[in-house]
Amino acid sequence: MKKYLTKTSAIYIGLSIVISLAVSYFMRPSFLWIINTLTLTGGMALVIGIFRYLWIKGDFDLFGYRQTKSGYLEYKRQLLEERKDLANPLLGAGGVLAFLAVVLTFFY
Repeated sequence: MKKYLTKTSAIYIGLSIVISLAVSYFMRPSFLWIINTLTLTGGMALVIGIFRYLWIKGDFDLFGYRQTKSGYLEYKRQLLEERKDLANPLLGAGGVLAFLAVVLTFFY
């Protein structure tokens, strides 16, 4: 859980909330604009976070593989070992923003 909800993800969440409040202010103050902007920014962060998660897990490594004596499985295991400590703050921020948008939708 520490890999997904970090200080960077808190910054993304705060920035997204500020953007949604600014859009709501300039586009005719409405609660619907806040929900729409949170949904869009949360969805974008979630999609980028999912692609980064797949990259960390090694789903796109086939494109960078060069044939060696050890084989593809060893190559993939080595890359997983190198990437195991990488954080993915966008996945955590996207999840929190999507959850926040759903909760705010119930109040609309």
